[in-house]
Amino acid sequence: MRAWGTAFTLLLHELNKGIAELVALHALGTLDGPTYRAVTRTADQIEHEIWMLQIGAAAVRRFLAVLGPGQTPAAALMHAARMDPETFDVFALSLVDDPARARRLLGDAFDRFDPDHGLHPPGL
Repeated sequence: MRAWGTAFTLLLHELNKGIAELVALHALGTLDGPTYRAVTRTADQIEHEIWMLQIGAAAVRRFLAVLGPGQTPAAALMHAARMDPETFDVFALSLVDDPARARRLLGDAFDRFDPDHGLHPPGL
């Protein structure tokens, strides 16, 4: 990968967003074409950038703090992206004011989407 820019922190920010988007694409892959385009068109707006820069690191730390045993960040991000919008809103707010609830909601997502919590490869 090659990248050029005037601010290294902005390059890292964009790299992290890209990685998160790739992981979330797995969850979004079940959407039909028009719905997928509507979601990505709405979610990736320039006016959101300043807020993501300001809260990004703190949000990631809070997200990592609610991971359960054996839950990898990539799998947790994918399962969070699969939550229905109302549940995801509650999850995101809970990261700030009720981490125990966020941990339960994430555990519920693992139970729903990955009952083995990634401990057993598919087909075994």
